[in-house]
Amino acid sequence: MQAVRASVLTTSPRFEHVVASATGHMAMMRTIAPATFVKFKRWMAEKAPAREPLKRNRDRRQADIVQGLLDQRMLVS
Repeated sequence: MQAVRASVLTTSPRFEHVVASATGHMAMMRTIAPATFVKFKRWMAEKAPAREPLKRNRDRRQADIVQGLLDQRMLVS
């Protein structure tokens, strides 16, 4: 079953960034743009129909964390 508004994620701009593991190995992380993630998670937390309260809280926390990284310029999209 496809998530509500999943097309927002599948059609969003891409984000690529080099990351390092705890062991020091490097890899390329490919995902959706952080701003798109924040916008989607805020929608899930506030407006998604029939969303469980625990999931709404999780969505809100995830959006806050990524927004904080963007505000601190730790993620540049």
